[in-house]
Amino acid sequence: MNKSWFVTLLYSIFFLLMQLTDWRPIRYWGLRGIGTNFIDSEQVLNWTECYKNVGDQIFQAEGFCSGYIYGKIIPVFFTVIPSSDYLVSIVGFVFLFIIAVVLGIATASLNTKQMKLYSVLVFLSPPVLLLVERGNFDAVMVGLVFCAALLLKNNNKFFAFALISLASLIKFYTLPLLLLFILDSKRKKINYLYLPQLLLVIYLVYEAIRKIKSSFPTDSTYKFGMSIWVRYLPAEKIPLDLEILANISGLAVFFLVAVVVAVAYKSKIWSSGNIVFKEEKDIYVFNLFFLCHVICFFSGMSYDYRLIFLAVSGIYFLSVSSFVAGLDSPVKILLVTALWLSYPSGGLQPIGDLAVCAITFLLLIQFLKLNSLPFGLKRFTQGAANDL
Repeated sequence: MNKSWFVTLLYSIFFLLMQLTDWRPIRYWGLRGIGTNFIDSEQVLNWTECYKNVGDQIFQAEGFCSGYIYGKIIPVFFTVIPSSDYLVSIVGFVFLFIIAVVLGIATASLNTKQMKLYSVLVFLSPPVLLLVERGNFDAVMVGLVFCAALLLKNNNKFFAFALISLASLIKFYTLPLLLLFILDSKRKKINYLYLPQLLLVIYLVYEAIRKIKSSFPTDSTYKFGMSIWVRYLPAEKIPLDLEILANISGLAVFFLVAVVVAVAYKSKIWSSGNIVFKEEKDIYVFNLFFLCHVICFFSGMSYDYRLIFLAVSGIYFLSVSSFVAGLDSPVKILLVTALWLSYPSGGLQPIGDLAVCAITFLLLIQFLKLNSLPFGLKRFTQGAANDL
């Protein structure tokens, strides 16, 4: 743990230096938030101020203070927080520290100095830096999911369920993670203990989404997702319904990429060789973070800073002490390519998006094997596996 906090301190210092130097890499990439530090935090906090005055009007698509697309729990929470000129900075620096802690613990989990250096290349990529620079509330999601994984490691499913439920009420893409809590280790029956709570959270999320009248992000700028390919085209060039065509083309591209990857790494992907994590807790971090990435990838378009879920799950997958021979190299190459080229990168963004497709498929197969779905294999951890 001392090693984790030392690495956390290094990441914190680096992010603070970036803040002091006006985020030069972000400015170079043309992505620096205009007008303030932690611009995403400022926008959300502006909505919370509006909520104090106009209530649910912030969920409308038009009008004063409209356009809010997250859970109502955020503005309700900030109604009890006194307004302050420094609140944006306080929130932004708290988010900065949350990301530094997660990255510090993830980096410390790696086995060799070479892998630790590799993790720096992954964690200082444009999506992660943008998440910190913008002070986006996805930092809260990263922290909640990570804490839930650590709680699961200690067999504390109740509080882990509570944290994922809270995350679901803030931003909705973590809701499917709760389904894991009602399935037993063999995935053959329902754990009814968590079913009433799950139904309550589903209802609350449904009510929250029903209030939202604004559209969720759908274009390709600074975003990733299975359905991105048609969105590269100008809207007037698309002859059919955008969403239908985008999803059909996205599935087709994902299938073609999956076939290419499966053929190229057939003996490695389908190998029954053991995957042994360095520590048992690592399977929970990998599972939850990779599922968040998969949900974001298949459900629609997400801003690139959510690729942090892919970054963390990829690093934890590479932290194993026993690996299927030859699979680590393609994971390393695809992970770096996905994170560094998914951005507007001089016309190379489609290459990054193809890499996102490829590594999503590759890790999805390993996720299914790791959790005995549908391969009928054993879980590959050092200790006895607890159900998740």
